[in-house]
Amino acid sequence: MKPTVATVAALPETDVAALRNYELSTRAEILALLRALRDKRALVTAYVGQGLEFLVTSVISVRPEFEELTFGLGRDASLNRRLLSAKSIVFVATLDQVKLQFSAERAELIEADGESAFRVRIPDVLLRLQRRNFFRVHAPLARPLVCRAPSPSRTGEFVDLTVLDISCGGFGVWVDPGRLDAYPGLVLENCTLDLPEVATLELTVEVRHVSDIRRVGRPRKRLGCRFLNADGPTNTLLQRYVNRAERESLIPG
Repeated sequence: MKPTVATVAALPETDVAALRNYELSTRAEILALLRALRDKRALVTAYVGQGLEFLVTSVISVRPEFEELTFGLGRDASLNRRLLSAKSIVFVATLDQVKLQFSAERAELIEADGESAFRVRIPDVLLRLQRRNFFRVHAPLARPLVCRAPSPSRTGEFVDLTVLDISCGGFGVWVDPGRLDAYPGLVLENCTLDLPEVATLELTVEVRHVSDIRRVGRPRKRLGCRFLNADGPTNTLLQRYVNRAERESLIPG
């Protein structure tokens, strides 16, 4: 089964522990949502490699009698191989403007209706997010976003946090580890974020997650951050930027 509708790839939520109230663990509810994804041929994004790589697919079948959820493979053979060898995969989809997310430990190559596909175990827990501020968008490559944060260890100096993705509640950034000794719980006050054609915001940012970005060149750290004490006008401006970025991403290049 091939996806039929183009859409923006929804990004996975990394701070899952803070979203426990949005978890579904009732099997009947989970199966109903998975079948709805199948029946509506909704796009599902499968993230591998710490969320740095992904392929867009769709659900082929839901077979609870075999604890089996089947998806179509992507067109990139090398990415398919990495997915099949991954120890963890995060799946994200949007169904009737509701964001769904679940994970699987591994994928297995199979044949489905004469085509190569992959299957995973039906999840025991599924995240269902209806609040709009959870929608995250990629920062545009043509106009990179940079958040300037005062260095916590060097008075008078600033650290550039390059934004990878952003929502109304926070953002993912990368940073040179030599410039910032980041750790979960670190709070950066008086940060400045310029949102083109919207506004320049002053933010307080809390680091929630830290991971390595393994690419050729200098080592980098990826930080998952949330915005602290963002008031109503700030949230409105963030939402305006997210909406604009979403619309622009839907315009064919």
